[in-house]
Amino acid sequence: MTKDEKYIARCIQLALNGKCNAAPNPMVGAVIVHNDTIIGEGYHIRCGEAHAEVNAIRSVKDESLLKESTIYVSLEPCSHYGKTPPCADLIIHKGKVGEVYNIGGHNEMKNIDIVKLIINILDEWLGKPKGYSEKLITYVTDRAGHDLRYAIDSSKLQSELGWKPTVSFEEGIRMTLKWYLENLEWLYKIKNKKNDKYLLILYNPLQI
Repeated sequence: MTKDEKYIARCIQLALNGKCNAAPNPMVGAVIVHNDTIIGEGYHIRCGEAHAEVNAIRSVKDESLLKESTIYVSLEPCSHYGKTPPCADLIIHKGKVGEVYNIGGHNEMKNIDIVKLIINILDEWLGKPKGYSEKLITYVTDRAGHDLRYAIDSSKLQSELGWKPTVSFEEGIRMTLKWYLENLEWLYKIKNKKNDKYLLILYNPLQI
């Protein structure tokens, strides 16, 4: 296990402390590390109260260390005003001034094209004609406030560090589908009725 994996694992462990009171918000944990030492920890205790990142920052005894520290979070920090201020804003003002690199593979696709790609791969594996299962697609109305487009520019990462994806988008989708098919027990556990009810509560726009 790498250092990064160790700290993210600790974030997940902390997040579970919010199991009883965080809903309908997701459970989130955060860890602040300085010179390979954890100097702050926090988790989202209760909906409407401070998020994990804020609690972790507040737990640091010596704030002068924050600009030289790294924060690990089990979910991307929010950047909008809801019941609490945006965590990203706090991190920007408290965090270390440094380089930021966007990681991406320059694969901008429509959702429907990704769905059809998944269907075509599964049809291929099942020995069915290409597009055979597209009849299973159900079209729904976009949710309120739906994002029209996700896009990032990773050219800085590629030009300065020489990074590039090791697999194509389709190869990555195939690897992901293969993992799910080889781990059906895990998939069945998250598809039970209890989890469906939780997701409906979590993504109900009336409760945001």
